Amino acid sequence: MALQFPPRTCFTCGSPHHFFRECPQGGNGNRPPATQANAVPTGPLLTLPAPQNSAPSAGVHVPGTGGYQYGGQPRNSFWKTNQEKLDRVFGKLLADEEKENKQKEEEERIKREKEEEERRTQWKKEREKFEEDMDARLEQRMDKVIGRTKEGDASVDEVARLKRENEDLRRALLSGSEGTQVEKLKKEISDLRLLIATKHSKEDEMTTTIRHEIEQLRSSSNSRGDVERELADLKSELVVLRGKNERALNEVNLWKNEAMQPGNKRGSVALNTPDVANRGMPKALWTDLGQDGADKWKKVEALKKKHALAAFEVLSLQKKMSELSAEDRGADKTGGGTNLKDKMEAAPLRSAWKGKKVTPNRDAVKKTTDRASFIEEQKKQLRLIRNLALKRCARILDLTRARWIR
Repeated sequence: MALQFPPRTCFTCGSPHHFFRECPQGGNGNRPPATQANAVPTGPLLTLPAPQNSAPSAGVHVPGTGGYQYGGQPRNSFWKTNQEKLDRVFGKLLADEEKENKQKEEEERIKREKEEEERRTQWKKEREKFEEDMDARLEQRMDKVIGRTKEGDASVDEVARLKRENEDLRRALLSGSEGTQVEKLKKEISDLRLLIATKHSKEDEMTTTIRHEIEQLRSSSNSRGDVERELADLKSELVVLRGKNERALNEVNLWKNEAMQPGNKRGSVALNTPDVANRGMPKALWTDLGQDGADKWKKVEALKKKHALAAFEVLSLQKKMSELSAEDRGADKTGGGTNLKDKMEAAPLRSAWKGKKVTPNRDAVKKTTDRASFIEEQKKQLRLIRNLALKRCARILDLTRARWIR
């Protein structure tokens, strides 16, 4: 037999989530009697009847002391008052947290401003130090350029001191005799003038040397620009030669495809070799290198490297042409001798062919002859292009053909 425990719910609303004194409905412990309309069932529905000594059911009104009203005033709005207190405490907590966050932000802002101010101060000090060092360096360079040294400053001070002494002596001699003292003063004045003239001459010599060096630098820069322009021209010419070589290879491939087509009765394809303009000189000229020999030989070495690259490209192209010609000869080569079996098999089909009867192997020989002549012409053209490029390099460097071309 299952035991039924007494209900542990609110006496007012029957909710198990709070006590009677915390019930939001209030009631002060006085609840209307339970009827069929307002009774709230809290116990299990399918249970046996409770024993007589058990606690009364939730449907029966039992006057209790849930409100603690033993002679005191009833607390009608305890839950509301408690909630207001909690709200005030929570609001105070939020205000304190916000105040603390603002204080932290203010401290961080002050710290950042302080660091920024220190950084600006440090940068200002470094800038001032850099400016001082730069001023000192510029002063030293100006002293070197103008020729103003410590000895020169000392000589200027000495000249000023002698002038003052000369004026003092002149004023002293105005009242006395004019004899050997005047001659001495004149001699000193002439010495001072000579010293000043020598100083000016030294400064003029230094300025002339500086100007001469500046002119030399300008001339060297101009010559370097000329060499760079010549190199740019050579590069453009090399690009043009590569384009011509590619066009020649394309024409060779076109000729090969036309010749290798089945049923071709033309024998060969007529192609014109491209003409090359004569850009060479009739005679090489010799010029002395002069004082700039070392710089020009450096340029010679650079151009030699470029010449080696160009020669390597020409050799690679010639090798490709030779391989191509060898493949064409191998493809078009026909076997010698007579093949009676093939001739007998082809005899019944001769009437279906068009054109007149020709000598055997005549077209193949013509193809081979034309291809060989075309390849020889291409080799001659490449050799001519190479010689023209070498002559141009030699003309740029003022060298003879015997000295440059092997």
